[in-house]
Amino acid sequence: MGQRLLAGALVATVSVVAIASAIWLLPASVHIVSWGPTGPVRVAFLAPLSRLFLALIFAGAFAVVATAGWQASGRPFDELVRRALPLAWLLLWLLPFLPWLPDRAPLLLVFAGPLRWAVAAVSIMGVLAAVIDGAAAPSRGGTRWAVKPLAATRPSVLVVSFAVYAAFGLHFARQVGFSGDQPHYLIITHSLYADHDLDIANNHVNRDYRSFFQGQLNPDFLRRGLHEEIYSIHAPGLPTLLVPAYAVGGALGAVVFVAAVAALTALAIFDLATMLAGRETATIVWAATCFTVPFVPHAWLIYPELPGALVVAASVLWLRQPSGSAGRTAAHAAALAALPWLHTKFVVFVGLFSLFELVKIVRGSSGTGGSRESAGSSESLRGWTQGFKQILALALPIGVSGAAWLFSFYRMYGVFDPEAPYGSYTRTFVLASNIPRGALGLLFDEKFGLLIYSPVYALAGAGAWIMLRDRAQRAYACQLLIVIVAFLASTTRLYMWWGGSSAPARFLVPMIPLAAPFMSVAIANANRVAARALVISTLVLSFAVAALTIGSSSKRLLYSDPHGVPALVRFLQGSAPFDVSLPTFTEENWHAPIALLAPWVLALALVLGSTTLLDRRGAIRSVYWSATIGATGVLVIGCLLTALRATPNRAGIVVRGQLDLMAAYDPWHLRGVDLTHVKRLNDADLLAAAAISFRRNTYMAVGNPHVLEGPLELPEGRYEARVWLEGARPPESEAFVRLTDAVPVARASLPLTNPLNLSFELPVGARPIVGLSDAAAARAVRGIDVVPLSLVPRSARDTPPSVTVEPIGQANGSFVAYVDDHTYPEGGVFWTRGTEKGTVVIVTAGGTTLGLILHVGPTGGPVAIDAGGQPVDVDLKPNETRKVAIPLVPGVKKVVVSVTASRSFRPAEVDSKSEDKRQLGCQVRPIVS
Repeated sequence: MGQRLLAGALVATVSVVAIASAIWLLPASVHIVSWGPTGPVRVAFLAPLSRLFLALIFAGAFAVVATAGWQASGRPFDELVRRALPLAWLLLWLLPFLPWLPDRAPLLLVFAGPLRWAVAAVSIMGVLAAVIDGAAAPSRGGTRWAVKPLAATRPSVLVVSFAVYAAFGLHFARQVGFSGDQPHYLIITHSLYADHDLDIANNHVNRDYRSFFQGQLNPDFLRRGLHEEIYSIHAPGLPTLLVPAYAVGGALGAVVFVAAVAALTALAIFDLATMLAGRETATIVWAATCFTVPFVPHAWLIYPELPGALVVAASVLWLRQPSGSAGRTAAHAAALAALPWLHTKFVVFVGLFSLFELVKIVRGSSGTGGSRESAGSSESLRGWTQGFKQILALALPIGVSGAAWLFSFYRMYGVFDPEAPYGSYTRTFVLASNIPRGALGLLFDEKFGLLIYSPVYALAGAGAWIMLRDRAQRAYACQLLIVIVAFLASTTRLYMWWGGSSAPARFLVPMIPLAAPFMSVAIANANRVAARALVISTLVLSFAVAALTIGSSSKRLLYSDPHGVPALVRFLQGSAPFDVSLPTFTEENWHAPIALLAPWVLALALVLGSTTLLDRRGAIRSVYWSATIGATGVLVIGCLLTALRATPNRAGIVVRGQLDLMAAYDPWHLRGVDLTHVKRLNDADLLAAAAISFRRNTYMAVGNPHVLEGPLELPEGRYEARVWLEGARPPESEAFVRLTDAVPVARASLPLTNPLNLSFELPVGARPIVGLSDAAAARAVRGIDVVPLSLVPRSARDTPPSVTVEPIGQANGSFVAYVDDHTYPEGGVFWTRGTEKGTVVIVTAGGTTLGLILHVGPTGGPVAIDAGGQPVDVDLKPNETRKVAIPLVPGVKKVVVSVTASRSFRPAEVDSKSEDKRQLGCQVRPIVS
């Protein structure tokens, strides 16, 4: 009894400390501001210790009251302890702020970034699970699911899938638009619909794409046709399928059609999983595959991968079923025959699935007659006759379609060669030597890798092992694995395995139905606690990544520059150098990233091995604790193992930390602390720690001398840029700090003294650039420092950082800064986006009057204005222009202006000559005098 009370007191103490520390650390942040031989130096902003003491008192009092009430109810004290124990996860928030350890393993700083909210969610979920049904407590059997899986029905799968895909697809189309190869597929569709041909030259000349693409869209071709036509390198199969939907609803109709195809694919995956493991498991597999990356967002994007996935899903189903009638075989063959028209790479599916179907037909025919002695019987003859019909039904559609497909290349290019549209591209960029790099990238790349965005697909490996060990399913598993390996090898021969401007793992979308059977078997056989914990943890992680990327306001978290920092990692890492600690295979040297992958693979192996061993010994009884400890263990062990090697790009990490330090600067509410040396920092120390230093050597090439350093995202404040020079300096050269070419904030001629100091002020957060007037002067630069002299505290900043800036008038120093995406900048003039409130910051440069010239379209209507707290309401007639003058308070350096129109219009809908599809509200031309 005493031990139980002691354990309860310990859990209560840990819970109180965890809650209090989390409350205290809510506004905290930590930043790497330098990196010397002994490691990084961390500076943190922390709330006053008084807040920690108050939080401890509050949490302690709550714990006492809760314990007293619990005991008064007569319920077991152990149950309260189990319910409170998940709160201990909040102690992970303290890791980045501890002395010594984070300096040796800087990746632990990730727990001070957005990932800490995932920790809080896990903690709260554990408490709720324990309250609801004791899921956080050890179960007697130790193998039951915490929540019994639901069993979906086929109609619900189809309807829910289509509703989700269509809704998100239409939202993406309106908010993000069509990018990458999507406009090229749509222009082919338009040519088929309007001109009834594949020659897209006239369609690009006439800008027939303006209804779905606002920019300049050049034809995507590598070789002209036989008679100098321009045929796109993209196959015509998908555009042909899209024509009816495009004819009815344009580009949005095409999106809805793809969503319908995706819903049918989801239904086929559900049917396949139901056949193998039952409806409950099939529901999990449906959710795990069809609502995670990469199925989404490709479930609504205009690419051939989803229609290809539908045919693959149907083929995988047919493989599992016995041979049917000749008509059914012909239908299967017709579907396979369509694949090459979607993309040449799908020929692999045609060959292998046709071969497997042929083997099945032959076996079925030979097995009908029984022994050899009865081979001449009428029953045997009937079987062989039926088999011959099925073989003919299989071969005829594929043969006819294949011949027509090859003839189409002869008709367009004069050769029977599917690679003809690509010219010499395939000889240079489609090579077998690219396969290892592409395969590793599609699976593990930090920007485009399948397992990075959807770790749930790791279950397919376990399922494959189970099926290969089962004699009844071995042949089926081998067929699926052969198709997977063949298609992966064929696809990854392409140098650009990531697919250009694409969401992660686009080329693996057609393989999802091939992985679904393995995942079904793995989930159905997850009978032990550790196995179910693995299923749950990978599911939750995959759903979380999908929700975060797809649910973001734009594609910024879903799409990454192939040669830059991953958007998702950049968002999640906080101050931790995760972007240089995860592998990327988009560069030429694909061997080096394997060393970055190794620590994470080892961490995963250690955690899986230890949990499996403990589970077999009966030491693990809670799915919740097994899943959370396992996931945390992989992350922490991986961070520690990664610390054993030198961290690359330390200078870049330090600059990022210094910029974040300036962004978080708020001495009114937070205290600066040097965590590495454990000392309090005053304001001067903080500004000195935030001073950015760039060093250049004589071997560094000068690209554009106008952009030596920057853009640097700096908050409001006063700064000094110091340019260090060495050697000869051309006369009449100057250095400058500018926001754009037309908005300089400081400039000076190169002096004989060193350094050249450029003082400048930013009334609004902006992205300045430091540069010189010519390359000869830039070659003399050996260093550039950007030193904050004073910063506006974060709590006093009344606007977010500017997205872009434009000058007002002629070189008077005033400019307009756009701080949201509710406006359309047009060179010092802007339109508001529809009826949304558009906010800008007007930097006055000493002006005394702000003039706003307002103009509305044919709809007219009231316009509400707020200029520096001064409300102005104007009612404008259709197409009216009116000027509003607003006096400025002397000494005011900036004015925040918000404009809201009550009505909107699309120029293309009121003017047949306009190609402008934007939804516009009110045009505003600011003037400062």
